[in-house]
Amino acid sequence: MANNKIYHSRVIYGKKTGRNLGYPTVNLDNKNLLRKLKEGVYGCTVYIGNKSFLGLLYKGPRLILKDKEISLEIYILNFEGNLYDQTVKFKILDYIREVIDFPNVSSFRTQIEKDIRHVHKFDKMIQTPK
Repeated sequence: MANNKIYHSRVIYGKKTGRNLGYPTVNLDNKNLLRKLKEGVYGCTVYIGNKSFLGLLYKGPRLILKDKEISLEIYILNFEGNLYDQTVKFKILDYIREVIDFPNVSSFRTQIEKDIRHVHKFDKMIQTPK
């Protein structure tokens, strides 16, 4: 699935639900940016300044919150900081899984930890942007 296309999107304010669940995400303003991709979770590389980070990109409704609207957000591993109103660049590495309607927060967290382990297989592929 990996391609070399680098996407750009501005970070917007969200409901801070990811932060409250223990996985803060950056919400992307252009929900149509990836309209050709199926809904689900993708491993990605996120470029912030002169550093690269692994991330979990989510495209789909936030079913755990009973949302039906499509969201586009990224949980950036090992990153702390404020990116509001900044533009982030990212590259999709791999499709990980489909959207899941979790019965509770505990099962959501368990699955996110599995997704994180999956995306770590790309550790060696991360390159610092030039």
